[in-house]
Amino acid sequence: MEGRDAIFQKRERMTKNLVQKLLNCNSLIICDTSQSQPRLEQQLRKLFGDTVSLMATNNGVMRKALREVGKTQPQVTQIIPLITGQVGLMLLTGEVDPFQVMEVVHAITIPTFGVAGQTLLSNVVIRATTTDPSSTSFFQALGLRADQDFNFMRAGETLGVSEANFLRRINHHVVERRISFIALFLEGQVFHLEELPILDPTTIGRRGLRNATLISRELRMG
Repeated sequence: MEGRDAIFQKRERMTKNLVQKLLNCNSLIICDTSQSQPRLEQQLRKLFGDTVSLMATNNGVMRKALREVGKTQPQVTQIIPLITGQVGLMLLTGEVDPFQVMEVVHAITIPTFGVAGQTLLSNVVIRATTTDPSSTSFFQALGLRADQDFNFMRAGETLGVSEANFLRRINHHVVERRISFIALFLEGQVFHLEELPILDPTTIGRRGLRNATLISRELRMG
């Protein structure tokens, strides 16, 4: 178990690293990272290389780094109130276009675990697999065999606590979710994207994103 001094030093290193990245970025996107951070990081590296990076560290670290950068770039402090819950900062460098990044990222669907109380949109079929001994008891408790395919739940049914725990235990994803954008920080201004009609995959487009952001800017300035 890490001591208090070790934890403090680790947080300080994380803060300094984030400060440097913030100083080097041209724009940033605040996004929801619940249940999706590792997979999103992999997708971003694959699609954009080093020009787009995701920072989803401790919220306290992110706020502290933003306050530090805010000493020389006060506009950045507008982001601090948005650092609540499970959020991350997509930092964009070089000539990468934030509108293009949002369009591409929004098209990504990431498999995630279901949560209790969620209504299933499709059937859940468990494929035959070999399991470790610790998982076998879960199958036995439900009267199921791990070496055979079986229909676990049907579309329209509600996922219960035991079912959700079971699916998580066997690492079975039941939901394809899209990344939710919270805000865009561009040219010293914060644009709250949940207020804009840009998250419909049937209408989203680079021009639509840009127009929506410009409309938001005009409304706020007016």
